[in-house]
Amino acid sequence: MLLTMAISALAQEEPKSSASFLQRLDSRMYKKQHKLVVDSSYIYIPEQRWTLKTSSNITWNILGIKHQIEDIGFSTNLQSDPTYSQGISVAWRWLELGFSINPAWFIPSLKNSDQSYSISVYGNKFGMSATFRVANSYKGTLLSLPDSTSVIIPKGDITADISGDFDAWYVFNGKKFSYCAPFTMMQIQKRSAGSAILGLSVRNGFSVFEGISYNDQEKMSLMTNILALGGGYAHNFITPHHWLIHVSAIGNLSVLSYNVLKTSTEKIRMKNTFPDWVGTFQFSVLHWTERWFYGFNFSLRGAIYGTMDNLEFTNARTEGHLVVGCRL
Repeated sequence: MLLTMAISALAQEEPKSSASFLQRLDSRMYKKQHKLVVDSSYIYIPEQRWTLKTSSNITWNILGIKHQIEDIGFSTNLQSDPTYSQGISVAWRWLELGFSINPAWFIPSLKNSDQSYSISVYGNKFGMSATFRVANSYKGTLLSLPDSTSVIIPKGDITADISGDFDAWYVFNGKKFSYCAPFTMMQIQKRSAGSAILGLSVRNGFSVFEGISYNDQEKMSLMTNILALGGGYAHNFITPHHWLIHVSAIGNLSVLSYNVLKTSTEKIRMKNTFPDWVGTFQFSVLHWTERWFYGFNFSLRGAIYGTMDNLEFTNARTEGHLVVGCRL
């Protein structure tokens, strides 16, 4: 009898204890969320605890390499297959977790092995994003000099393209301008505001080209490493009826780089030139009410470094996102 009563008491105590822990944790997250020093006439932090979002995404990559010594060399024009995915995310206060699934994984004729993993942090002062990608769907053409012979590069001849990107930024006017408003929707920009930005970019990549005929070579590999610093500007335009239009551009100049093209007989080191740069352009349109929001985000990240008379490398990645969500 006593044992039964003790077990019953513990069973009742455990849910209360768990609920109490979650309440304390939520209270701490609420305090941290509202601890931000912002101008409330420009930035509003919603009171709702949960933010739910779904997004339809598309990504596309472009890769170009040019190498020329006197009249001998080559240039490539390569692009990956567009990758579509459907994502869903759940945010508790300021902490968000989400994932995306490519529908082509369930259609064998459309399936490829391209993969992408990313993490982003958006703050009123500091922010960062890191992306790791594996792409094997590149295809395009190679133009060989001096006879201008054009060679088709079918999908699969680039057997590995592994790259990692890291971007970080500092926002000067974080009290009035919110990066979170157009990209995480955990804040609401009430009045138009902009800010100058400091930027940092790191790019690393490794690509292997099989079956490409250049100077009697059937295999090449390209390794790229670049660290760039710079700045830019971002602005949130607020129109009547709760529309937000975001435009931002950041350009970073290379301060350190090590980029090498290898074949079985030679190793070509890319010259450090000015200006080698990495740039990011972002555009967003968002409409919101007290609980619901929907919009479109577009970003273009590109890099150009080296010289054509030695070795030049260009890379661009575009992303588009259709977003619908609500706050609970």
